[in-house]
Amino acid sequence: MGLGLPARHLRGAAARFGQLVGGLLIGADIAGTSWRPIFLVNVPIGVVALFVAARIVPDTRSHHPVGIDLPGTLLFAATLTEGHSLGWPWWTWLLLAVAVVLGAATYVVEKRAERRGEVPLLPPSLLRLPSMSRGLTMVFAFSIGFGAFMFVFALTVQNGLHADALHSGLAILPMALLFFAGSLVAPRLITRFGRAALSAGAVVQLSGLASLVTVLLENWPHVSLWATALPLALVGAGQSMLFAGLFRSVLADVPTHMAGIGSGVLITLQQSGLALGVATLGTLYLTLAPHNVAHAFAGVEYAQMGIVALLAAGAAALPRFNKVTSVATSVGDA
Repeated sequence: MGLGLPARHLRGAAARFGQLVGGLLIGADIAGTSWRPIFLVNVPIGVVALFVAARIVPDTRSHHPVGIDLPGTLLFAATLTEGHSLGWPWWTWLLLAVAVVLGAATYVVEKRAERRGEVPLLPPSLLRLPSMSRGLTMVFAFSIGFGAFMFVFALTVQNGLHADALHSGLAILPMALLFFAGSLVAPRLITRFGRAALSAGAVVQLSGLASLVTVLLENWPHVSLWATALPLALVGAGQSMLFAGLFRSVLADVPTHMAGIGSGVLITLQQSGLALGVATLGTLYLTLAPHNVAHAFAGVEYAQMGIVALLAAGAAALPRFNKVTSVATSVGDA
């Protein structure tokens, strides 16, 4: 397939435009339901998607379907824990400790399943591929920073600057627009400049984050949302390059017959990183915010800037993009 407008870019842009849609729904206060329609909005979208998919998506049913890896799925799910929203009771700390043991058990179970000729949820042989091991590590780190940013920025604008949900969603619009625009040109830039394009994207994102922190610290609490527009635009532009390049590189060495599993692992690690970012850096923010919201936001963003700086340097460890196979392109663009 071509490199027109890959689905991965639409997913990334949708995550940013979702802030605006959520703000519109909350601001509308439909029938006095406040924030609750943000969950119901997925129902009509899902119905339309099923209707359209049944008519335009080609039949890709495998002639050799695989079963569900129930032991691996249960063990991997058990490694996910929740703490801050529950007040960190003693048993959540116990779960955090047990999660390490469960993670090791998951690896052992998946390795044995693969030796038996089964197809596990997280195939160890797939994770040992250079593109997967390096790329997934970077995607995971990128997702931690992104998940934390979206969480703490919304809280900073609403609780710190006392903007309503609609204006909070509008504030993120420059980032969403530049991410979408950057996604249109990212494939061509990556094809031409390779890994250097990812490092350049990381530098652009880093400059945007630094500018945003400077604007907030120097003008707090009288910060105009217009003043955050340019820094957020830089963040979105830089993220689009990183997002496109990392997703493309992860699948570079994946065999054709394991393309579906590889992309599934990629999305799983991405979602896990988003959740972990909210759980860790989000908790840091909630701990510091009662004392000073601006400094709490800055503290989280300093951590994210550290992640982005590591991604800029780590891009050199990724496989060369002229090695990226048609599998990586077709799966990412499907």
